[in-house]
Amino acid sequence: MDSIENIKKSVKMVWAHKFLWGLGVVALLAAGSGGGGNVGNFGNMVPGSSRDGDEVRETAAPAAVADSGEEADAETASPADSGEKEASTGAEIAIPAKIDAKEYAYIIGAICLGVIGFIALILVMGYAGNAAKAGLMISVGRIDAGEPTAGYREAYRAGKPLAWRLFGQGILASLVFLVPMLAMLAVGGAIAYGVYATKNIVLAIGAAVTLLPIAAILLILLGIITQILTMLAPAASVFKGEKAWAGVKYAFGLIKKHPGKVAVAWLVQLAAGIVAGIGTLILILAALLILSPFGLLIYVLGQIQNPAVGIPAVAAAILILFVLMLAVQGFINAVFVSFWTLTFRELPDPETPDA
Repeated sequence: MDSIENIKKSVKMVWAHKFLWGLGVVALLAAGSGGGGNVGNFGNMVPGSSRDGDEVRETAAPAAVADSGEEADAETASPADSGEKEASTGAEIAIPAKIDAKEYAYIIGAICLGVIGFIALILVMGYAGNAAKAGLMISVGRIDAGEPTAGYREAYRAGKPLAWRLFGQGILASLVFLVPMLAMLAVGGAIAYGVYATKNIVLAIGAAVTLLPIAAILLILLGIITQILTMLAPAASVFKGEKAWAGVKYAFGLIKKHPGKVAVAWLVQLAAGIVAGIGTLILILAALLILSPFGLLIYVLGQIQNPAVGIPAVAAAILILFVLMLAVQGFINAVFVSFWTLTFRELPDPETPDA
Protein backbone atom coordinates (compact mmCIF):
# COMPACT_ATOMS: atom_id res chain seq x y z
CA MET A 1 0.00 0.00 0.00
CA ASP A 2 1.42 3.36 -1.09
CA SER A 3 -0.23 6.12 0.94
CA ILE A 4 1.53 8.92 -0.92
CA GLU A 5 0.28 7.55 -4.21
CA ASN A 6 -3.21 7.25 -2.74
CA ILE A 7 -3.30 10.92 -1.67
CA LYS A 8 -2.18 11.97 -5.16
CA LYS A 9 -4.78 9.68 -6.69
CA SER A 10 -7.46 11.15 -4.45
CA VAL A 11 -6.66 14.72 -5.49
CA LYS A 12 -6.78 13.80 -9.18
CA MET A 13 -10.00 11.83 -8.69
CA VAL A 14 -11.85 14.69 -6.95
CA TRP A 15 -10.58 17.22 -9.49
CA ALA A 16 -11.61 15.05 -12.42
CA HIS A 17 -15.06 14.21 -10.99
CA LYS A 18 -16.46 17.50 -9.71
CA PHE A 19 -19.54 15.87 -8.18
CA LEU A 20 -17.21 14.33 -5.58
CA TRP A 21 -16.31 17.88 -4.63
CA GLY A 22 -19.99 18.69 -4.12
CA LEU A 23 -20.44 15.60 -1.98
CA GLY A 24 -17.45 16.70 0.08
CA VAL A 25 -19.08 20.06 0.75
CA VAL A 26 -22.33 18.45 1.91
CA ALA A 27 -20.41 15.85 3.93
CA LEU A 28 -19.04 18.69 6.03
CA LEU A 29 -22.47 18.81 7.68
CA ALA A 30 -21.74 15.44 9.27
CA ALA A 31 -18.77 16.96 11.08
CA GLY A 32 -20.94 19.81 12.38
CA SER A 33 -23.60 17.49 13.77
CA GLY A 34 -21.34 15.52 16.10
CA GLY A 35 -26.59 25.16 26.84
CA GLY A 36 -28.80 26.86 28.06
CA GLY A 37 -28.95 30.63 28.04
CA ASN A 38 -29.77 33.15 30.66
CA VAL A 39 -33.52 33.68 30.62
CA GLY A 40 -33.16 37.13 32.16
CA ASN A 41 -35.08 39.10 34.75
CA PHE A 42 -38.70 38.04 34.54
CA GLY A 43 -39.80 40.94 36.66
CA ASN A 44 -38.95 43.40 33.92
CA MET A 45 -41.32 41.65 31.54
CA VAL A 46 -44.42 43.13 33.20
CA PRO A 47 -44.38 46.94 32.84
CA GLY A 48 -46.37 49.25 35.05
CA SER A 49 -47.09 46.69 37.79
CA SER A 50 -48.59 48.14 41.01
CA ARG A 51 -48.39 46.95 44.58
CA ASP A 52 -51.13 47.65 47.14
CA GLY A 53 -50.00 49.38 50.29
CA ASP A 54 -46.44 49.98 49.08
CA GLU A 55 -45.92 53.70 48.65
CA VAL A 56 -42.53 55.22 48.07
CA ARG A 57 -41.75 57.62 50.78
CA GLU A 58 -39.50 60.52 50.06
CA THR A 59 -37.60 61.98 52.99
CA ALA A 60 -36.13 65.38 52.70
CA ALA A 61 -32.91 66.35 54.37
CA PRO A 62 -33.55 68.14 57.67
CA ALA A 63 -33.37 71.89 57.38
CA ALA A 64 -30.66 73.79 59.13
CA VAL A 65 -31.67 74.90 62.62
CA ALA A 66 -30.90 78.27 63.99
CA ASP A 67 -30.30 77.62 67.64
CA SER A 68 -28.31 75.01 69.50
CA GLY A 69 -31.39 73.76 71.33
CA GLU A 70 -32.99 72.43 68.18
CA GLU A 71 -29.68 70.79 67.22
CA ALA A 72 -29.59 69.04 70.59
CA ASP A 73 -33.16 67.79 70.08
CA ALA A 74 -32.21 66.49 66.64
CA GLU A 75 -29.17 64.67 68.06
CA THR A 76 -31.29 63.18 70.85
CA ALA A 77 -33.86 61.89 68.37
CA SER A 78 -31.28 60.53 65.93
CA PRO A 79 -31.50 56.86 67.04
CA ALA A 80 -35.24 56.72 66.48
CA ASP A 81 -34.96 58.64 63.22
CA SER A 82 -32.29 56.27 61.98
CA GLY A 83 -34.55 53.32 62.71
CA GLU A 84 -37.36 54.94 60.76
CA LYS A 85 -34.95 55.64 57.87
CA GLU A 86 -33.84 52.02 57.83
CA ALA A 87 -37.45 50.88 57.78
CA SER A 88 -38.21 53.34 55.00
CA THR A 89 -35.20 52.14 53.04
CA GLY A 90 -36.37 48.56 53.44
CA ALA A 91 -39.80 49.54 52.15
CA GLU A 92 -38.22 51.06 49.05
CA ILE A 93 -36.57 47.77 47.90
CA ALA A 94 -38.08 46.77 44.56
CA ILE A 95 -39.90 43.43 44.55
CA PRO A 96 -39.91 41.64 41.18
CA ALA A 97 -43.31 41.39 39.59
CA LYS A 98 -44.88 37.94 39.57
CA ILE A 99 -45.41 35.98 36.37
CA ASP A 100 -48.75 34.34 35.75
CA ALA A 101 -49.24 30.84 34.43
CA LYS A 102 -49.69 31.98 30.81
CA GLU A 103 -46.32 33.74 30.76
CA TYR A 104 -44.63 30.69 32.28
CA ALA A 105 -46.24 28.57 29.57
CA TYR A 106 -44.95 30.91 26.85
CA ILE A 107 -41.42 30.83 28.26
CA ILE A 108 -41.34 27.06 28.71
CA GLY A 109 -42.87 26.57 25.28
CA ALA A 110 -40.26 28.82 23.66
CA ILE A 111 -37.45 26.92 25.40
CA CYS A 112 -38.90 23.56 24.33
CA LEU A 113 -39.30 24.74 20.74
CA GLY A 114 -35.70 25.96 20.74
CA VAL A 115 -34.40 22.63 22.03
CA ILE A 116 -36.54 20.65 19.58
CA GLY A 117 -35.42 22.89 16.72
CA PHE A 118 -31.77 22.45 17.68
CA ILE A 119 -32.11 18.66 17.85
CA ALA A 120 -33.96 18.62 14.52
CA LEU A 121 -31.21 20.71 12.94
CA ILE A 122 -28.54 18.31 14.23
CA LEU A 123 -30.47 15.32 12.87
CA VAL A 124 -31.02 16.93 9.46
CA MET A 125 -27.36 17.94 9.19
CA GLY A 126 -26.24 14.50 10.33
CA TYR A 127 -28.49 12.72 7.85
CA ALA A 128 -27.55 14.90 4.88
CA GLY A 129 -23.83 14.92 5.71
CA ASN A 130 -23.55 11.18 6.28
CA ALA A 131 -25.61 10.37 3.19
CA ALA A 132 -23.18 12.48 1.16
CA LYS A 133 -20.21 10.84 2.87
CA ALA A 134 -21.51 7.34 2.12
CA GLY A 135 -22.28 8.32 -1.46
CA LEU A 136 -18.79 9.75 -1.81
CA MET A 137 -17.22 6.51 -0.60
CA ILE A 138 -19.41 4.43 -2.92
CA SER A 139 -18.50 6.64 -5.88
CA VAL A 140 -14.78 6.48 -5.12
CA GLY A 141 -15.01 2.69 -4.92
CA ARG A 142 -16.73 2.55 -8.31
CA ILE A 143 -14.27 4.91 -9.93
CA ASP A 144 -11.34 2.97 -8.48
CA ALA A 145 -12.84 -0.25 -9.84
CA GLY A 146 -13.36 1.30 -13.28
CA GLU A 147 -17.15 1.25 -13.01
CA PRO A 148 -19.28 4.08 -14.44
CA THR A 149 -20.83 6.72 -12.18
CA ALA A 150 -23.80 8.93 -13.03
CA GLY A 151 -23.02 11.93 -10.84
CA TYR A 152 -24.06 13.66 -7.63
CA ARG A 153 -27.72 12.67 -7.53
CA GLU A 154 -27.07 8.97 -7.99
CA ALA A 155 -24.25 9.02 -5.45
CA TYR A 156 -26.32 10.83 -2.83
CA ARG A 157 -29.25 8.49 -3.41
CA ALA A 158 -26.95 5.48 -2.99
CA GLY A 159 -25.66 6.85 0.32
CA LYS A 160 -29.06 7.66 1.88
CA PRO A 161 -29.76 4.11 3.18
CA LEU A 162 -26.49 4.23 5.13
CA ALA A 163 -26.90 7.74 6.57
CA TRP A 164 -28.26 6.79 10.01
CA ARG A 165 -25.79 3.95 10.34
CA LEU A 166 -22.90 6.33 9.78
CA PHE A 167 -24.52 8.85 12.11
CA GLY A 168 -24.54 6.26 14.89
CA GLN A 169 -20.96 5.31 14.13
CA GLY A 170 -19.93 8.92 14.58
CA ILE A 171 -21.46 8.91 18.06
CA LEU A 172 -19.82 5.60 18.96
CA ALA A 173 -16.45 6.78 17.67
CA SER A 174 -16.69 9.97 19.72
CA LEU A 175 -17.32 7.87 22.83
CA VAL A 176 -13.94 6.24 22.26
CA PHE A 177 -12.48 9.66 23.05
CA LEU A 178 -15.01 11.05 25.54
CA VAL A 179 -15.27 8.11 27.94
CA PRO A 180 -11.50 7.76 28.59
CA MET A 181 -11.22 11.55 28.80
CA LEU A 182 -13.91 11.72 31.49
CA ALA A 183 -12.24 8.86 33.37
CA MET A 184 -8.91 10.68 33.20
CA LEU A 185 -10.54 13.85 34.51
CA ALA A 186 -12.08 11.94 37.40
CA VAL A 187 -8.78 10.26 38.32
CA GLY A 188 -6.89 13.52 37.88
CA GLY A 189 -9.37 15.34 40.09
CA ALA A 190 -9.02 12.72 42.81
CA ILE A 191 -5.22 12.90 42.65
CA ALA A 192 -5.30 16.71 42.68
CA TYR A 193 -7.56 16.68 45.74
CA GLY A 194 -5.27 14.22 47.53
CA VAL A 195 -2.19 16.30 46.74
CA TYR A 196 -3.96 19.47 47.85
CA ALA A 197 -4.89 17.83 51.15
CA THR A 198 -1.23 17.15 51.89
CA LYS A 199 -0.36 20.87 51.59
CA ASN A 200 2.95 19.82 50.07
CA ILE A 201 4.06 22.20 47.30
CA VAL A 202 6.90 19.96 46.15
CA LEU A 203 4.56 16.99 45.82
CA ALA A 204 2.04 19.11 43.91
CA ILE A 205 4.66 20.34 41.44
CA GLY A 206 6.02 16.82 40.97
CA ALA A 207 2.55 15.39 40.34
CA ALA A 208 1.75 18.12 37.81
CA VAL A 209 5.05 17.71 35.95
CA THR A 210 4.61 13.93 35.82
CA LEU A 211 0.90 13.50 35.14
CA LEU A 212 0.08 16.38 32.80
CA PRO A 213 2.41 15.25 29.97
CA ILE A 214 1.12 11.69 30.30
CA ALA A 215 -2.49 12.91 30.11
CA ALA A 216 -1.68 15.09 27.10
CA ILE A 217 -0.04 12.20 25.24
CA LEU A 218 -2.96 9.88 25.98
CA LEU A 219 -5.49 12.46 24.78
CA ILE A 220 -3.53 12.98 21.56
CA LEU A 221 -3.42 9.22 20.92
CA LEU A 222 -7.14 8.91 21.62
CA GLY A 223 -7.84 11.79 19.26
CA ILE A 224 -5.81 10.17 16.49
CA ILE A 225 -7.56 6.81 16.97
CA THR A 226 -10.96 8.52 16.95
CA GLN A 227 -10.11 10.36 13.75
CA ILE A 228 -9.05 7.13 12.05
CA LEU A 229 -12.17 5.34 13.26
CA THR A 230 -14.43 8.01 11.76
CA MET A 231 -12.97 7.12 8.36
CA LEU A 232 -12.46 3.36 8.52
CA ALA A 233 -15.70 2.47 10.32
CA PRO A 234 -17.96 4.10 7.66
CA ALA A 235 -15.93 2.36 4.95
CA ALA A 236 -16.59 -0.95 6.71
CA SER A 237 -20.33 -0.25 6.60
CA VAL A 238 -20.25 0.89 2.98
CA PHE A 239 -18.11 -1.92 1.53
CA LYS A 240 -18.61 -4.76 4.05
CA GLY A 241 -22.21 -4.12 5.06
CA GLU A 242 -21.34 -3.90 8.74
CA LYS A 243 -23.77 -2.40 11.24
CA ALA A 244 -22.83 0.66 13.29
CA TRP A 245 -21.01 -1.01 16.20
CA ALA A 246 -19.76 -3.88 14.02
CA GLY A 247 -18.17 -1.33 11.70
CA VAL A 248 -16.36 0.30 14.63
CA LYS A 249 -15.11 -3.12 15.76
CA TYR A 250 -13.99 -3.90 12.20
CA ALA A 251 -12.06 -0.62 12.10
CA PHE A 252 -10.45 -1.45 15.45
CA GLY A 253 -9.43 -4.79 14.00
CA LEU A 254 -7.77 -3.06 11.04
CA ILE A 255 -5.84 -0.74 13.36
CA LYS A 256 -4.76 -3.68 15.52
CA LYS A 257 -3.87 -5.88 12.54
CA HIS A 258 -2.06 -3.23 10.47
CA PRO A 259 -0.82 -0.55 12.90
CA GLY A 260 2.15 0.42 10.74
CA LYS A 261 0.15 0.90 7.53
CA VAL A 262 -2.60 2.81 9.33
CA ALA A 263 -0.05 5.03 11.09
CA VAL A 264 1.69 5.82 7.79
CA ALA A 265 -1.66 6.66 6.20
CA TRP A 266 -2.50 9.01 9.07
CA LEU A 267 0.91 10.70 8.85
CA VAL A 268 0.43 11.21 5.10
CA GLN A 269 -2.98 12.75 5.79
CA LEU A 270 -1.42 14.97 8.48
CA ALA A 271 1.26 16.20 6.07
CA ALA A 272 -1.34 16.76 3.36
CA GLY A 273 -3.52 18.61 5.85
CA ILE A 274 -0.64 20.93 6.79
CA VAL A 275 0.04 21.66 3.12
CA ALA A 276 -3.67 22.22 2.51
CA GLY A 277 -3.89 24.54 5.52
CA ILE A 278 -0.99 26.64 4.28
CA GLY A 279 -2.51 26.76 0.81
CA THR A 280 -5.89 27.76 2.22
CA LEU A 281 -4.30 30.57 4.23
CA ILE A 282 -2.48 31.87 1.14
CA LEU A 283 -5.73 31.69 -0.84
CA ILE A 284 -7.63 33.63 1.82
CA LEU A 285 -4.95 36.32 1.99
CA ALA A 286 -4.97 36.61 -1.81
CA ALA A 287 -8.76 36.91 -1.82
CA LEU A 288 -8.60 39.60 0.87
CA LEU A 289 -6.01 41.54 -1.14
CA ILE A 290 -8.22 41.35 -4.22
CA LEU A 291 -11.53 42.12 -2.53
CA SER A 292 -10.47 44.67 0.07
CA PRO A 293 -9.78 47.61 -2.32
CA PHE A 294 -13.14 47.15 -4.05
CA GLY A 295 -14.95 46.74 -0.75
CA LEU A 296 -13.23 49.78 0.72
CA LEU A 297 -14.04 51.88 -2.35
CA ILE A 298 -17.69 50.86 -2.31
CA TYR A 299 -17.87 51.49 1.43
CA VAL A 300 -16.32 54.98 1.15
CA LEU A 301 -18.58 55.94 -1.74
CA GLY A 302 -21.52 54.66 0.20
CA GLN A 303 -20.59 56.72 3.23
CA ILE A 304 -20.30 59.84 1.06
CA GLN A 305 -23.52 59.37 -0.88
CA ASN A 306 -25.66 56.93 1.06
CA PRO A 307 -24.39 55.27 4.27
CA ALA A 308 -26.70 52.30 3.72
CA VAL A 309 -24.77 51.28 0.59
CA GLY A 310 -21.53 50.43 2.42
CA ILE A 311 -23.02 47.81 4.73
CA PRO A 312 -24.28 45.47 1.95
CA ALA A 313 -20.89 45.80 0.22
CA VAL A 314 -19.05 44.58 3.32
CA ALA A 315 -21.63 41.83 3.84
CA ALA A 316 -21.18 40.71 0.22
CA ALA A 317 -17.41 40.52 0.68
CA ILE A 318 -17.84 38.41 3.82
CA LEU A 319 -20.29 36.12 1.98
CA ILE A 320 -17.81 35.65 -0.87
CA LEU A 321 -15.08 34.69 1.59
CA PHE A 322 -17.44 32.24 3.32
CA VAL A 323 -18.38 30.56 0.03
CA LEU A 324 -14.71 30.39 -0.92
CA MET A 325 -13.81 28.79 2.40
CA LEU A 326 -16.69 26.33 2.11
CA ALA A 327 -15.57 25.28 -1.38
CA VAL A 328 -11.95 24.83 -0.28
CA GLN A 329 -12.88 22.85 2.83
CA GLY A 330 -15.29 20.73 0.79
CA PHE A 331 -12.52 19.87 -1.67
CA ILE A 332 -10.12 18.96 1.16
CA ASN A 333 -12.81 16.86 2.84
CA ALA A 334 -13.58 15.03 -0.41
CA VAL A 335 -9.88 14.31 -0.92
CA PHE A 336 -9.43 12.90 2.58
CA VAL A 337 -12.58 10.76 2.41
CA SER A 338 -11.39 9.44 -0.95
CA PHE A 339 -7.94 8.82 0.49
CA TRP A 340 -9.25 6.73 3.40
CA THR A 341 -11.61 4.90 1.07
CA LEU A 342 -8.68 3.86 -1.11
CA THR A 343 -6.69 2.98 2.02
CA PHE A 344 -9.52 0.80 3.33
CA ARG A 345 -9.84 -1.03 0.02
CA GLU A 346 -6.13 -1.87 0.06
CA LEU A 347 -5.94 -3.03 3.70
CA PRO A 348 -6.30 -6.82 4.07
CA ASP A 349 -9.21 -8.12 6.11
CA PRO A 350 -8.31 -8.22 9.84
CA GLU A 351 -9.49 -11.82 10.03
CA THR A 352 -7.19 -12.93 7.21
CA PRO A 353 -4.20 -14.82 8.61
CA ASP A 354 -0.73 -13.55 7.80
CA ALA A 355 1.01 -15.24 4.89
